[in-house]
Amino acid sequence: MVFKPRRFIGVLVGIAIILSLLALDALLLFYLRRSQISFVFFVSSLFVAVSLPLLALLSYLVYALLTLRYHLHRDALTIVWGATQQIIPMGSIREVVRGEGLGEEIKVRGVSWPGHLVGCGQMEGIGRTLFYATEPSAKQLLVITPTLTYGISPANLDGFLDAFDIRQHMGPIQLLSHEHRQPHFLSWPIWRDRLAHLLLGLGLGTNLVLLAYLCWRYPSWAEIFKLPAIGLATLLVNSSLGILIHRQQRVGAYLLWGGAVVVQLLTWLAVFNIIG
Repeated sequence: MVFKPRRFIGVLVGIAIILSLLALDALLLFYLRRSQISFVFFVSSLFVAVSLPLLALLSYLVYALLTLRYHLHRDALTIVWGATQQIIPMGSIREVVRGEGLGEEIKVRGVSWPGHLVGCGQMEGIGRTLFYATEPSAKQLLVITPTLTYGISPANLDGFLDAFDIRQHMGPIQLLSHEHRQPHFLSWPIWRDRLAHLLLGLGLGTNLVLLAYLCWRYPSWAEIFKLPAIGLATLLVNSSLGILIHRQQRVGAYLLWGGAVVVQLLTWLAVFNIIG
């Protein structure tokens, strides 16, 4: 049996955020077409560049919200949110309780806007909780297991509770284990590698600071911008190759990213030799 949450408000807010960002990008692109290189030009260009992956992420989050649903059957409760699935065996569910009367609204680390609440929080007396909901905690159901609690918000709370009681009394057909399914790339070790983050951040930050400085102090020196452009191209190539080989050749990835940082520093030296 499939239960769905109320999604209208969350989808409406998500689309409004996307459209607002697109409108701002359009205004900035109109400005960039008519302006000369300057520090404001650099900041505007950087904002547009950063907004592109942000728009892609927001679009996916709206898609994930549109797919949010709760599959309840004798063997397990399955929460579906985009490409992510939480499979919770019925035998591991201690109880399902209403969230009303639990006190203040919980701060959640993750995706949070009106009508869309997905992430992790800590509930007093309950413990660590994963939320896949579209309503505040007072209008949610809490699915409590020995290790984790899940906050969900089916539109028909009473119908869900009745269906859960029936299936729990029927007993499972097969014994399942808890399973968290997500896109494969999200399990790559690079997301937990702090040295990788440091090297990638140093390379990009060093290049952007140089570009910002040149846009501020030497906006009319068109030729000098070729040097940070070469540095940026090197950074993109080395970063991409490093990400591809990181799982099998972590040291090789570090060397690629470290080499990109060295190229940025050499670019700085070359620029100051020219302008000095």
